[in-house]
Amino acid sequence: MAEGKKIARVIAKSVLPALLFERFSAVRSRRWQFRRLKQGGVLDEVSRYIEEHGTIVQSGPFAGLIYPISSATSRWSPPKLIGSYESELHPFLAVLGQRDYDCIIDIGSAEGYYASGLARMFHVPVYAYDPEPYEKEFSAKMSERNGVAGLVKMSDLFTVKDMRRFADMRSLVVCDCEGFEEVLFRADTLKFTRKWDLIIELHGTADKILPLLKWPHGTKTVDAQKKTGWSDERRKLPQRFLICDSEAARSAVKS
Repeated sequence: MAEGKKIARVIAKSVLPALLFERFSAVRSRRWQFRRLKQGGVLDEVSRYIEEHGTIVQSGPFAGLIYPISSATSRWSPPKLIGSYESELHPFLAVLGQRDYDCIIDIGSAEGYYASGLARMFHVPVYAYDPEPYEKEFSAKMSERNGVAGLVKMSDLFTVKDMRRFADMRSLVVCDCEGFEEVLFRADTLKFTRKWDLIIELHGTADKILPLLKWPHGTKTVDAQKKTGWSDERRKLPQRFLICDSEAARSAVKS
């Protein structure tokens, strides 16, 4: 069965245009995740949490963010509702919150946690990219519930063409695209990122390749930490985030 799925993926990749293939892959992945969570009783746990605590983010940089019930109950949402999700990044987000940006770019925006959260934080346009149609609907609902629908602009697949489009804009980029980051961020495309601050979740071989690129930024990696209880993100460890800080690079040049 697994071998058959692998062959189907190879065939699809060879015959479908890039956008259609990424949408195909995203839909398959999302449906598989949903089935696994439902069959494993995880979504029942989520419902219990929501019955007790509701669907408003309790703490962290996005405290007060409202989750639509349909979105919150379709995934393992308690870490986000608690406000502890990716708490390793909260200190950097606190620093970024003092900066001015022309826009936010959310690559792999899923249900809109970062897209709507950052729209509320910065009050600038947020360009949210995700090829999965259900996740785009969830993200649109999230932005509506939180009064930022006018700021969050949904699109499909972020490409190098988009990197060129935003190259001259002071941007904060949040990227979680399940390995596609290695396709985007290469030695020949880093020139487009000079005015950006970036938070990139690293997957697969990107964990080794991206931190070694010659970024025009100050860079560091942050390890995802093991959490327990409702804060357990149920992610496979070890995993790292790459943080690219444009102002750190300028400070280094001045000194």
